[in-house]
Amino acid sequence: MTARLSSTSIMTRLVAIVVLAALGMGALTVIASVLVRDRVMTERQDATRAVVESAAGVLAYFGAQETSGAMSREAAQAAAIDAVRDMRYSGEEYFWINDMTPAMVMHPIKPEMDGSDLSQNADPDGKLLFVEMVDVVKADGAGFVDYQWPKPGYEAAQPKESYVVGYEPWGWIIGSGVYVDDVQRVALGDAARLALASLVVLAVTVAVCIVIARSIVAPIRRAAQVLGSGDLSIRLDEGRGRTELEQLAVSLNATLDRSSSVADEVAQVAARLDASARQLLATGDDIAS
Repeated sequence: MTARLSSTSIMTRLVAIVVLAALGMGALTVIASVLVRDRVMTERQDATRAVVESAAGVLAYFGAQETSGAMSREAAQAAAIDAVRDMRYSGEEYFWINDMTPAMVMHPIKPEMDGSDLSQNADPDGKLLFVEMVDVVKADGAGFVDYQWPKPGYEAAQPKESYVVGYEPWGWIIGSGVYVDDVQRVALGDAARLALASLVVLAVTVAVCIVIARSIVAPIRRAAQVLGSGDLSIRLDEGRGRTELEQLAVSLNATLDRSSSVADEVAQVAARLDASARQLLATGDDIAS
């Protein structure tokens, strides 16, 4: 690995760092999106549980009216149905009531279902959702049930998760739910904002890496150009001699100075040798004459 890195250019190494940073940011964005989705889903579940338990308190109130003799069962149940039918939260979210048969007691959005048998009511996946609600209430008194249910504005049924609570004295179940795609929409919105922030950070990182790469590569290329030219009179810019590249320039200039000095001395010796050789030739000519 080290040998492979040593054979690559500095620019390539910096590009590799940027690519790794981009991959890391992408992975963090995906992980954060999943965590955000789970958090939002948990918050929606907690909120749904809270409102359903509050609505179950309405049934308990009118049940207490029956127990005290202030109202007959029929009157208490009718008053409870009227109260729950008009209850809304988070805009258009509603509550429904079914019994343990299961049969629909009251559905504020689909009143045509009131009184209908729900034992064979299945979602597109074949899940008998109301039967499962009865099973959950029989087992634990309350709980979540996931299924698919028609949603306004959509042709196909959408995934939904509902919380149901049983009211044992009347054999009723009250519930409400949240569509999963609403949670996913919130999570995707947060993920999009996180991805945008990551892109901004990545763009800044790329710009900084380009500046750094140029500040490193340009002096090195200049040094290679000077050394390759063979001109001992050229010197590198030493700056203040603080950075590694400036210190390298100082060392290279010192080496060029020594090389230039040696070249001057060699040239002087060569000149003296040339003069001596000429004098020797002249003396030889005189002797020959």
